[in-house]
Amino acid sequence: MFVLTIGFALESRSEKQCNYFQEKSKAIQEIDLFRRWCAKATDGIGTGVDQLVKEGRQTYKRIFSKDLVNSAGRAIPPQIGPKALVQVVAGAIFDATGKRTRKMPLSDLGYAI
Repeated sequence: MFVLTIGFALESRSEKQCNYFQEKSKAIQEIDLFRRWCAKATDGIGTGVDQLVKEGRQTYKRIFSKDLVNSAGRAIPPQIGPKALVQVVAGAIFDATGKRTRKMPLSDLGYAI
């Protein structure tokens, strides 16, 4: 009886460890997927091509909450929501006339999400 109790305790502990590593692995994968979606959406918006901008806007809408607050800098008031984030990204790439001012996509800059 004593041996069975120890065996059960060891099995239970290893099951907890297994669950921990599964959850950690799942979280890492979700973060990686989020970063990829964000990068793809940002690159699409950066192309200026209507269809890709639309896809980027839809992706932002799917991955960011409606109350997202994006602080684009001290001179610009905080922007609220994924729709405003599309404008911030486009504004970082294109000037007021629509001319591209940045050569590489924002995702290549390695910005933190």
